[in-house]
Amino acid sequence: MMTPRSLILTLALALAAATPAQAHVTVRPKAVAPASTPVFTFRCPDERATSATIELAIELPPDTPLATLRVPAVAGWHSSVTMGSGATAEVVTWTGGRIAPHTAQTFRIVAGPMPAAPHTLIFRAVQTYDNGEVVRWIEERAPGEAEPPFPAPVVEVR
Repeated sequence: MMTPRSLILTLALALAAATPAQAHVTVRPKAVAPASTPVFTFRCPDERATSATIELAIELPPDTPLATLRVPAVAGWHSSVTMGSGATAEVVTWTGGRIAPHTAQTFRIVAGPMPAAPHTLIFRAVQTYDNGEVVRWIEERAPGEAEPPFPAPVVEVR
């Protein structure tokens, strides 16, 4: 039988060994209408105790060129758009701001038109911290499988 002291020690060790759950870079809405030009809101949390997020890069779906792209201003941040071949945007990057530890920031883009047929849009995200750590939210979820550790934000066109 465990004494109260040994029980407390066991619980403390178990909690110390547990890894904190990772918050994901997410996108809203989760579903959009075909041929629409929606506003996408990306939420980027900072889960580090002592490091701030200083950059977020969102890769636009490479298989779905978007003719329209607007990036509304975010106070304290500078946005830039990397263009690909065919004069279509490939990556939107926000720099110059800070997301303090244990807080979050939202970033928006207006993009479209969406495909006319049902489609899955995958927006890969790369989050950079002021200590040099880089977290890549780029993993795709296979049908029937559990969510991967670093899932990419996904939107369904339907």
